[in-house]
Amino acid sequence: MENAEPEDRFILTFPMYALLFKDGTGTILLRDGQNMFIPLFTDSDSAQTYLERSEIKECLVQVLADAKALAAFLKNPPSRTGKNSVERVLIDPLHPEPHRITMFPIKQILDSIP
Repeated sequence: MENAEPEDRFILTFPMYALLFKDGTGTILLRDGQNMFIPLFTDSDSAQTYLERSEIKECLVQVLADAKALAAFLKNPPSRTGKNSVERVLIDPLHPEPHRITMFPIKQILDSIP
């Protein structure tokens, strides 16, 4: 990510994983007060660990194979409401409650993808 010090820079690796409702109609989001976040995972084990610790019993794990797939997903994540007001993603959250997390604005991620 630009604007970060080299030692603080987060490098996107692929594939990445997102969580969808089991019927695929919406992205599973995390809430912290009024803020909503899209959880993304850097490997399938992290996604599975998160699901085991959460109350989510059935969902789809969507594979985002490359930067193009990630950009398409973040520009228009599946939504049951038809509107996207989510502005940030969480990378590899360990618990359903957002704390001690790696969080990025979606715009920053999209701007870093060639």
